[in-house]
Amino acid sequence: MQSPTIDDLAELLVPAWADALEAEVTLESDFIALGGDSLSAIAIADVVAERYVSFDEIDTVALQAVFEAPTLRGMAKTLARFMNEQASE
Repeated sequence: MQSPTIDDLAELLVPAWADALEAEVTLESDFIALGGDSLSAIAIADVVAERYVSFDEIDTVALQAVFEAPTLRGMAKTLARFMNEQASE
């Protein structure tokens, strides 16, 4: 199973964040500063889970990543690290 790159994830996350937060976003956008809440976090995690369904527990990891690494770039890095670990198993 091949893992997506941080750039691949960012390409997916930018529109997901923009839709969920109803805001213009960049890689340095901060989820909380843009008014992110649990419902918008779930919407973002759902987009990630739909696209990367082959990765176990990706929806849970994506949801946690929104709050633990609240910038878009941080979330992409967290997801990439998780996916790389799973792919190497």
